[in-house]
Amino acid sequence: MKFAKGNTGNNRRRWLYWVAGILPALVLWRFIKKVEKKNEPVKMLTEDGQLVEVDPRYLSKGQKIRPEEIHTWVKRKK
Repeated sequence: MKFAKGNTGNNRRRWLYWVAGILPALVLWRFIKKVEKKNEPVKMLTEDGQLVEVDPRYLSKGQKIRPEEIHTWVKRKK
């Protein structure tokens, strides 16, 4: 098989340009999608067992809860 010199180089170059254009677009799309999710309210459980929605700006990054603490955290009404 014989290929024309100009044709194979153009096809490869065109494919490379498409990939180089699509990859940053996908990364940007994923970043924008994550930013939109950050502004949604978060559902959390209070100590007395009620489900409430909290604005994420009021949450701070703190320590993780240990598994032993999870079982005794909810105070049940007696």
